[in-house]
Amino acid sequence: MALPGGTPTHYHNITKRWSRLDQVFLSEHSKNLLIACDTQTEHRGVKTDHLPILTELNVEANTNEEKQMPNFRKVN
Repeated sequence: MALPGGTPTHYHNITKRWSRLDQVFLSEHSKNLLIACDTQTEHRGVKTDHLPILTELNVEANTNEEKQMPNFRKVN
């Protein structure tokens, strides 16, 4: 589970209570990529009952240097 336990994500319109309906899962091999996972209470939309969840992962893209290819047309 990426979202910390007990974090409310859903506001029930009838009971007026917060609950946790939404979950955020990570696979075993991806859990070391997790930087942060939390709800954004300040960004709750108008007339919505769910909170947005922000998940931040460390996913660096490996880049390779472009190799110079020999240009045989420039040979003497």
